[in-house]
Amino acid sequence: MNDALVANWNSVVKPDDHIYHLGDFCFGNVEKWNWCLEPGRLNGHIHLILGNHDPERVFRDGTLIERFDSIDYQKILIIEGWTVILNHFPFLSFSNNLDHKVIGLSGHTHVGQLSSSVESYDKLNAMYKPNQYDVGVDNNNFTPVSWAEVKNKVTTQIENNVNLTYWLKK
Repeated sequence: MNDALVANWNSVVKPDDHIYHLGDFCFGNVEKWNWCLEPGRLNGHIHLILGNHDPERVFRDGTLIERFDSIDYQKILIIEGWTVILNHFPFLSFSNNLDHKVIGLSGHTHVGQLSSSVESYDKLNAMYKPNQYDVGVDNNNFTPVSWAEVKNKVTTQIENNVNLTYWLKK
């Protein structure tokens, strides 16, 4: 599994790309973290947005945290005129004011992992606004998604007044 995730990562992330990982980077002990973070294993400049499972793991003695270009709980980027809010957790009361070109990207919920027929996940997915997207790998063929893909999906969601559920039911 880990080898497949690394191969998927490196198939889309080039060595000079900046990649924002939205949390729960790796489960396991220091050795597992360091296996993932070993120089040359994962392409790109990695920016970690801490997930709920990361703080107690990433800051342990011996973890190769210098491999991360940045470690934050949240980050806001301006990309091509869009304000992009990066957080591990989706905001349940996220602004739906689409005129301001604001996108909320998150992970955490593993929405693609379970069938959309699961009632609790249907309710969760319904809370997403058209300008929010879950970039977690289990929602995206276990592969990181590019800015172009995110922008295309969110633009489609906004234009069609749909949300994340649109992609899960395709």
